[in-house]
Amino acid sequence: MAANKKEKIMATQLELQIEYANALDANKVDYTFAIGEAFVESMRSTHYKHTGTAIDELIDNAIEAGANTVSVAFGFKKNGEKKPDAIAIIDNGHGMPPNMVRRAASWGGTHRHQNETREGMGRFGFGLPSASVNQGKRFTIYSKLRGEDWYAVTVDLDEVAELKYSSVPGKVEVPGYQKASPPDWVLKNVEENFPEGELNHGTVVVWEKLDRLTWSTVNGLRNNLLSHFGTIYRNYLSQTQIVFDNTIVGAVDPLFITPGARFFDEDSQRAVALEPGEITVRSARTGKPCKIKVRYASMPIGFYSVDKAKDAKGNNVNARFRVKNDNLGIVVCRMGRQIHVVDKPTTNDGAQGWSGIGRFTNNDARYWGLEIDFPADLDEEFTISNSKQDVVMSDRIWQLLKENGVLTGLKSLRKMYEDAKKAKRSQEPDEDNKPRPSEVAAKEGSEQARPGRVHPMSQEREEQAKKNFEEFFKNAAKERKVPEKVAREELVEETKQRPYKVEFETMPDAPFYRMEQRGAMKVLKINMAHRFYRDIYANQSATSFMRYALEVVLFSIGDGELDAIGNVSKESFYHVEKLEWSKKMNVMLGVLSEYADEDDEDAAA
Repeated sequence: MAANKKEKIMATQLELQIEYANALDANKVDYTFAIGEAFVESMRSTHYKHTGTAIDELIDNAIEAGANTVSVAFGFKKNGEKKPDAIAIIDNGHGMPPNMVRRAASWGGTHRHQNETREGMGRFGFGLPSASVNQGKRFTIYSKLRGEDWYAVTVDLDEVAELKYSSVPGKVEVPGYQKASPPDWVLKNVEENFPEGELNHGTVVVWEKLDRLTWSTVNGLRNNLLSHFGTIYRNYLSQTQIVFDNTIVGAVDPLFITPGARFFDEDSQRAVALEPGEITVRSARTGKPCKIKVRYASMPIGFYSVDKAKDAKGNNVNARFRVKNDNLGIVVCRMGRQIHVVDKPTTNDGAQGWSGIGRFTNNDARYWGLEIDFPADLDEEFTISNSKQDVVMSDRIWQLLKENGVLTGLKSLRKMYEDAKKAKRSQEPDEDNKPRPSEVAAKEGSEQARPGRVHPMSQEREEQAKKNFEEFFKNAAKERKVPEKVAREELVEETKQRPYKVEFETMPDAPFYRMEQRGAMKVLKINMAHRFYRDIYANQSATSFMRYALEVVLFSIGDGELDAIGNVSKESFYHVEKLEWSKKMNVMLGVLSEYADEDDEDAAA
């Protein structure tokens, strides 16, 4: 069904394109490239954040043309393959008729501005020429329809400057099209990356005389752009495969809450997805209701660190850190395609969008995620630049977001981060690795509760304890880059000092705590993704004593849970009941927070 729908869209778009080009020819509209060569040169200054955002323009065109594969390939001269001399963006969309190939090389040469449904990504036809001249001084468009020949148009800015495209003084025209196949290195890439190893229809845009690449080497381009394309087109990669330098681009969710996306499971910590939202808005253009989708995420302390006990800086940052640095603020998408990250709530007239909310800072915005995805019918409310890199929301949209709880959601995310920071300070042991009061209480209390009595471990528990011990010190050695022998000796020594230990983890949809037998050490793991942690344990009103007391309560229950290992019926009881307790507690705390907030407001009044 999906394939048939896509073919219909391709056919419809192609019909509109042919109709548009033929109508211009019938009305004897010439192929003016620009009025004066100065205009062409000035368009080189169109703002693109980097080479990737310029390539995005052509990927947008490919997706709109119905392509299921887009490949970005490099061409080289004979002096090596370190620095590319040409870049090709290749797609198997519907292609263009020859007269449309020529129109596509000019600014505004598109049929899409007439598309009232606004189903596609582009509207004004500035993307292809603007992006092309921004990165190099020569570009060629090759295109073919199904069963027909390749046709091409080449534009060279050096020749524009030499007035070779000026039949009339002061007027620059697009050169005529001619039959021409893409270069061999492009066709080789097609063989390697496209279904059936050929293009029966599609478009290739080749950039040459590259003088403005953000990264001049292949390694630089790969290191920066694989993640970029995965982020911008994450919601399209299931239907359109993007290949960059023979590597398939994987989806990247900057909120890190999409299972299967890159960096979701970078390590054992997980971002926590909060309840998403949907806001119904009536379009000022059509009068019809449409929906804005909102996603929220909270990132735990240590989320960007390799060694979770240390801050994320220098060599201690993981791959998530860079992705988040590129997405600090409110992520704005149009029809699932990421457009911009708003770092300050500002309206289109420069006013403050949300009173009291200033520019988002690194430490603040790094630990929460907020995404707004709007439909094309709201384009007038979301002013987007021609290069599709910036967006400014209207005062009406900021107000609607506020009225529908988005501002409240953002404040909650920020509070969660502040509470987590405070809780972390209370969790940190003394410099000499002194046990926490709750750990001492658990050790001494356990001995007093069973004076002179040793409770033997079951065989199953001993095997599990040994396995957990081995896994822990091996992972510790790998993360800290120390020999396994050293990590093992340190763990043995720590077990002597701390037979009971409190640790923290982030496990969405898991119980609020769990116990682990790690050798002779009993480890209480508190789940920071559960409301128990957020609303009770890490609440700003919670004192250190209260946190230690909660830990003692969980140690008491957890001891019985560990004793049950090997007893099938008892193990099953703890497993099933703990899940049930956790689910009920999550719901009840959510209800409690509503009533508690009302009481707090009354008290404040």
